[in-house]
Amino acid sequence: MRKYFETYYEDSSATFDVGYSARPELFLSTLCQKPIDTFFLNINKDEAYRHSDMAGFKVETFFSGKPSATGFTYEAMLSALAPSCIGYDINGNEVKPVFEKYNKTYQEEFIISIMQNSAIEFVNDVVNTFGEEINELYYFIYTDKAPENTSILVNEQTAKKIALEKENELNLEHNIKNIVINLDIVKMNGYEYLRENDFEHYYESRTIPLYPIEKLEYYRVAEKIRKVWKVKLEFE
Repeated sequence: MRKYFETYYEDSSATFDVGYSARPELFLSTLCQKPIDTFFLNINKDEAYRHSDMAGFKVETFFSGKPSATGFTYEAMLSALAPSCIGYDINGNEVKPVFEKYNKTYQEEFIISIMQNSAIEFVNDVVNTFGEEINELYYFIYTDKAPENTSILVNEQTAKKIALEKENELNLEHNIKNIVINLDIVKMNGYEYLRENDFEHYYESRTIPLYPIEKLEYYRVAEKIRKVWKVKLEFE
């Protein structure tokens, strides 16, 4: 197995994936006995960094958290219309990947291809419309990384400093007329909890028309809280 993967990961090789935990990259780095750097669209909290530290590879991520779209929709937008690898057939020194049975219908392929092509068109439209000003669309809120239900790790002035440094990096070239800073308490979204713990139920309840109300499941997540500094910059 090591020789098989070493043919794909040579001196300056890296992996690219949607996300999330970098667990496969941990296994690959361990198998190949060398760090395999990874580029993600987003990660799952700090789990990816923990795995990268264990195997000594670097992780670069475009987003620091999961998107609001469901995993199925997110990956359907970015995945090729092809079967997934589910294992490897090893015969002596010969290794062959084993793919799952591809069972997407013509209708599914047609709809997904429209979604993917439309997404590319949207990206092209945004880039062509905003050009170099595209970075001004970036939106940020600084959130402390303290564990749940613990005290805030940064004070108000530090939060303000972080926001102003970020504004300076963006080079918006606008005069700030007012800064509003609030310390807020944010609780985990119940839908997020359901999605992580029972995705099948979550997906059905969100996609099946007139889903029976008696089968809906709600979670109380008020105890899952964190403190967040919200820094609002008002420009002239």
